[in-house]
Amino acid sequence: MAPGSSPGAPNRISIITNYELRYWADKFDVSPDHLKAVIKRVGSSLIAVQQALGGDDHKSGTDAVRIVN
Repeated sequence: MAPGSSPGAPNRISIITNYELRYWADKFDVSPDHLKAVIKRVGSSLIAVQQALGGDDHKSGTDAVRIVN
């Protein structure tokens, strides 16, 4: 994977593979189980997940993940 890029579609969070799950959990500084629960609750939209985690006092403000097209 190229530096600065993210797995899957740039506006969606994919956690299909263990690699993707670990990538996004690390990016948001949450446990994989917590990330799965948030995605189940709000869907896989990158913005929705960022907002949900931001409300939980995690390091996931709107600039925490760089969207790459």
